[in-house]
Amino acid sequence: MNGSQSSRKRQRGNILIATTLALPVFIAPLVGMGIDATLCYIVQTELSAAVDGAALGAGRLLSTNANPTDIATEYLHANFRVGQAGFWGAYNLTPTINVQTGTTKTVTVTASVTIPLIFMRLIGQTTRAVAATATATRRDARMVFVIDRSGSMNTSDGHSSTVIADLVQYAQAFTQQFTESYDELGLVVFGSSAVVGYPTTPWPASLSPTGSGGPDGNFMSGSSTDMVHQIAAITAGGGTGMGEGLALAYIELQKAHMRDLIATGADTKYNAIVLFTDGVPSSVATYLNKNGSSVIKTTVGCTYQQDDLAVDHPMYGAVVQASSHSGAPPYSAAEGFYQLASLYSTDSSAFWMNHPQDDLNISPPSVPGNTGGCSSFGWSALGNLSAIPSADKFGYNLGPNTATGVNGYRLSNIVGDSYATSMYNGTEWNTSSATSAYQWGLASWDEVDNTAEAIRADANYPNRAGDTAGNMKIAIYTVGYSGNGGTDNGLLRKIANVNGCNVNGNNCYNDNELAGLYVEASDPTQLANAFVTIASAILRLAH
Repeated sequence: MNGSQSSRKRQRGNILIATTLALPVFIAPLVGMGIDATLCYIVQTELSAAVDGAALGAGRLLSTNANPTDIATEYLHANFRVGQAGFWGAYNLTPTINVQTGTTKTVTVTASVTIPLIFMRLIGQTTRAVAATATATRRDARMVFVIDRSGSMNTSDGHSSTVIADLVQYAQAFTQQFTESYDELGLVVFGSSAVVGYPTTPWPASLSPTGSGGPDGNFMSGSSTDMVHQIAAITAGGGTGMGEGLALAYIELQKAHMRDLIATGADTKYNAIVLFTDGVPSSVATYLNKNGSSVIKTTVGCTYQQDDLAVDHPMYGAVVQASSHSGAPPYSAAEGFYQLASLYSTDSSAFWMNHPQDDLNISPPSVPGNTGGCSSFGWSALGNLSAIPSADKFGYNLGPNTATGVNGYRLSNIVGDSYATSMYNGTEWNTSSATSAYQWGLASWDEVDNTAEAIRADANYPNRAGDTAGNMKIAIYTVGYSGNGGTDNGLLRKIANVNGCNVNGNNCYNDNELAGLYVEASDPTQLANAFVTIASAILRLAH
């Protein structure tokens, strides 16, 4: 054996001896540290999940009489099971729960556990403590649900039902996400015209602190006319009077807002409107003979040329267009002028849930007094008008809303329709074209856009006597069902004032107003998920 071979053997022997000596001193602790660290990571992951569940579980009940500390503790112990398999012997589960109240309520859950170590005992470490924290928030809400029940809602959802049947189911589940007595809910439905569906009071009701109506906390009382039952009674038919639907929702919010100010001196609710639609606006709530700006031709011989509320009812009504999506723009004809459902003050709103086309079946003007030549207002050519009114029944402009520097209808972007991608064909709105279905279509779009702008800016604030609380901040959330002939996601994004809103390269976000949320759904599953998303956003159920 030569010297080099002997040297190599001695080296191998030295390495073996060194490795043997290092095993208990260095290698075993390193391996053990890795194993124990993995166990600690697994336990902390389980603890984090349990803490998240405890925070959200308690957060959902923050606006109830339930004790959030007790609820969070129960959730925590149910989800982190000390002494059971999968929790690696963790013990000493110690929760700390902090609850803050106010308009936005917060529950913070922090928990720690002790984990027995296995290999690290070799170097004197027998246990390790790990902790996790989660926070959930929940705010009391006042919300008006504005539901499209136009004729297109009767079509198939592509599966085994109709869109209206699916909507009723999901809308009821959405309503049940809110808490009676703490949250306040209201309902507006619209076909060719709109009506308040809940609370069920004769309409119109005055906008005053003592007036009837306005969202309330009894929406799941179990009565035959509570909000859940009213939603169940909705049937579809008629046009798409979206602008009037939003306007009535705004009035309802103001009623409850003023009611709170009178009662407590403060409105602590988060005010919101949730709009669902499967189409595009096709109806304008109009005021044809407003004193000083009547658009009824003088040759008609109608005694309603000038309104005089002491003698006669004014010519309120809806101009409804056929919104057949057979090309751009999506308006094919004007159908006529019809009495508004919301003017039937002797009828409970419960009647209108399952009589959606009665507003179209009544030939206008159908109002008391001497109608004179007004009996001809059931026309389709609209030839008895000298122009399209410049504003709707509520005073909202029928011309383009330029609050963000871009004419509103130029942002139109119809999705879910193979024929039309925009309602705007390059021709601007013109009041002189009273017989143009296209111009009435632009007016319908602008009525919605301007009404939403007025709501977000609380434009009626100066008219609310005794409102010393400043502008009522209102957010609008929109759900567009694009699986049923097409809806305008450009319009719905603008209505919701989505942060970062950009349609067709144009910015439509107004940073001076509350941002809402737009969710598009193309099938029943997406529609169900959309309402879950909206409910969480309004209640701010998050962690």
